[in-house]
Amino acid sequence: MRRGGASRTDTRSVRSAFVVNMFREFPDRVFSLKQLSSASGGNTREGRYIVRDIVEELVAEGVVECHGRDKYQLSMAQLPRYEGVVDMIGSGAAYVRVEELETDIYVNQRNTNYALDGDRVEVVLQRQAHREGDHPEGAIVAVLERSSKQYVGVAEVSRAAIFVRSDSRKLPFDIFFSRKEYPRVSDGDKVVFRITDWRPSDKSPRGVIVDVLGRAGDNDAEMHAIMAEFDLPYKFEQDIYRYITSDRDNSVINMKLAQVIAQIPMRLSKNKFFDMLKDSFSLYKESEKQSVDDFLYMI
Repeated sequence: MRRGGASRTDTRSVRSAFVVNMFREFPDRVFSLKQLSSASGGNTREGRYIVRDIVEELVAEGVVECHGRDKYQLSMAQLPRYEGVVDMIGSGAAYVRVEELETDIYVNQRNTNYALDGDRVEVVLQRQAHREGDHPEGAIVAVLERSSKQYVGVAEVSRAAIFVRSDSRKLPFDIFFSRKEYPRVSDGDKVVFRITDWRPSDKSPRGVIVDVLGRAGDNDAEMHAIMAEFDLPYKFEQDIYRYITSDRDNSVINMKLAQVIAQIPMRLSKNKFFDMLKDSFSLYKESEKQSVDDFLYMI
């Protein structure tokens, strides 16, 4: 009898170790009781009873979660957790940049949990990278801080709502705004906006409209849109002048001017842009004007 009891205890111990290892090795998988029984020593009647006892103990301890009848998965609480910043891609999936890790964590779109590009999030690691060049995979469990990043897009206006389709590939969702809050926004307007929230009960993220740039396709509106998305001053040429010349170092001024010019749409020539800047500079009738003209000529 003791031998039989010892053998049963050994069998249970072996099965228990195997089952726990299966959950930890494949944390993103949902296993059926039949699969666990078969893999850990055979799907016999006695084996199923033993495995059921093992799994029920793991559920009671919070190691495993039940996902329907006789289906189980490793609990999220057992997975490694990190904080990082979301880098979203056009498909709606994302990579989370974590300082402690050499490789970004890939998150499938279904596991982004209402996070958006630039948000600081908490992510759990579900699967290690098994091949060179692969990314570890995970799931976002919480948004810790929303990004204050500025976006640009085109408004689609109906009687009760405004939806804005972003120009950025990193924001592949239409953004909702209340029509009552922005009665002066017209269909086809180019607008600057920020995301404020995306609640589980909402189909789309919500935001605030910061500015209306004009009609989509208009040269000035498109130029201002590019500059707004890069957080560059865009309303007046004087603002551009102040931005470029806010530093006394010529190399910094040169860099800022090159940065502005690089974002100019092709329909606006660089010569025209220089003329626009020179017209703006003429408003400043101080002694430094000549030096600014000389600097522009040199550039």
